[in-house]
Amino acid sequence: YVLGTIHVGTEDLYPLDSKVMEAFTNADRLAAEIGSEDLKKLGPECLKILLKSHTKNKNCKDFLTQEQLEVLNKILGEKAVNAYSRYEPWFMQMNLENGILLNIIGRKEEYGIDLYLENLAIESGRKVIGLDTLETGLNLLRYGDYEFQKNYLIMQIDSLAGENEEIWVEEFCKMEKMYMEDDTEGMAQLLDSSRKEECSIFPQSAEYNEFVMEKRNENWAAQIKT
Repeated sequence: YVLGTIHVGTEDLYPLDSKVMEAFTNADRLAAEIGSEDLKKLGPECLKILLKSHTKNKNCKDFLTQEQLEVLNKILGEKAVNAYSRYEPWFMQMNLENGILLNIIGRKEEYGIDLYLENLAIESGRKVIGLDTLETGLNLLRYGDYEFQKNYLIMQIDSLAGENEEIWVEEFCKMEKMYMEDDTEGMAQLLDSSRKEECSIFPQSAEYNEFVMEKRNENWAAQIKT
């Protein structure tokens, strides 16, 4: 069985549909983005990457406008922004995404469907197989050079400025509703539209999107077949 999941959620997502739980119960193993063995190494490896990403002579705040900083401060808080700005831009961008999901929309990682099923599998003694290596997953977080990360962060901040924040929230809630209603066609159209819009604003993101949305999935599909 193949189940698409949402990485964040609320208590309202549960209990999951009985068909989902029946398929999960009857499965011998669970394949997720990161396997159970790699999950044990996640904390130390993330710390290593973060230490490597610390920038002594660069600060994210130096290339952001006052308006852009106000967006970050609203979502993350000024103290956090000051701390995150000392690292490569990918770290601010990752926390920005997490911040709007948690602080603006009220979605939590602990209620993510993938984490929920992974924990159930581990508790029942079933191995969780990784479709990505830990290295691949971490490299996705800090994809591209400093210039790419800088421009990607700016694009993300601008997409949340002013009335754009409300539009972003509406789009997420629309996608979440489509997921719960199993509207795969609607989700595909929404994601495709979002991807095209992003590429029109920041053309350099096309290669990144192709890797995440296509090549990565092709690699997963090949592993699932075997």
